Amino acid sequence: MNRHFNIFYRLLTVMLLVTSSITAHAENYTTRRLQTIDQTLKLTKKNYHIHRRYNSYGEVEHIGLALFPTSLPYELRPSCDFLERYLLEVNLTSGTENALILAQKPVYYNVGSPRTALNIDSLCDFNINEIEYHKSRVTWNKNGKKLLEIVYDLDWRMMSGCDTRELEQNLIRNLKRHKASTFNPLPESGTYIIGPAFNNNLYLENNKDSNTRQYVFNKKQMPHSVANLMLADDMPNEAYADITFSLYDNTPTNITLKWRDVLNYFRNVEHCTPFFAIKKKQGDNIEGLLLLANKNGGYMHMISVSITPDIITDNGKGTFKARLTAYIPMHNVKQEYLNLTEYETLR
Repeated sequence: MNRHFNIFYRLLTVMLLVTSSITAHAENYTTRRLQTIDQTLKLTKKNYHIHRRYNSYGEVEHIGLALFPTSLPYELRPSCDFLERYLLEVNLTSGTENALILAQKPVYYNVGSPRTALNIDSLCDFNINEIEYHKSRVTWNKNGKKLLEIVYDLDWRMMSGCDTRELEQNLIRNLKRHKASTFNPLPESGTYIIGPAFNNNLYLENNKDSNTRQYVFNKKQMPHSVANLMLADDMPNEAYADITFSLYDNTPTNITLKWRDVLNYFRNVEHCTPFFAIKKKQGDNIEGLLLLANKNGGYMHMISVSITPDIITDNGKGTFKARLTAYIPMHNVKQEYLNLTEYETLR
């Protein structure tokens, strides 16, 4: 009996060690699609040159064919990540699964085919051009010869590999864990989107103690102070946002987060450009709308806010109400949609 017990104990120990080893090396992924692709990749015997990238949390945030240089300006990354992942996925699958992927994606081949991508490497010349407001074209050339040319829609669900529900859940997860870090201040004289009312102009004044300038943030200049709060993640404040999410499945979701962390996430992680307009002033209370546009991903977020004077007068402390609608296709947002005539252009 002792002999059988010893054998059982040794087998159990081996099983636990194997399980621990597998668990220790298990990867975490930012999306379910990346996990599926990686599992398929590990099972196949195909020897592809792969790009794999991890985020600051140690999660796999990108897997794809090595079609572009690893060091790219951020504005190219959404398209490059999508094309590398998509062309890997197409070449990994076959039969009905492959046909479904090709059929459901608005991707068109002017030159070459998905298989052509297997003959391209990161040393090939490439060009990415916006050919319409919501379409892009990428071309790979080698020795002056065009190898592959693809036209695709700037559809963030397709480009991210997520459906709307997963995009929203990932956003909530990312907002909860993000802490403001590096800052990239906007220029004082900004630009606008859709109409002049939605702009990212900042308002500064001379600091009394030095020759430096500081953000306007006082009750006497309430509209300008609110605009600064909504746009400048580098402006010191302790405000919190009580955010209600307008989700695809209408699930009630509400979280309270430090506003600087929220704004910094959209600017520093998603690389969105903010634009703000005031919709209504009732006494000193202000209602406004913040648009966070990601042109390279073809989407924007909308955050409606209601700001009371105590947020401004108490050095940015306190909590304001906000409602967030995420990942709206940018080509769907028109002047009529926002009813721009109701918004006031700040001077």
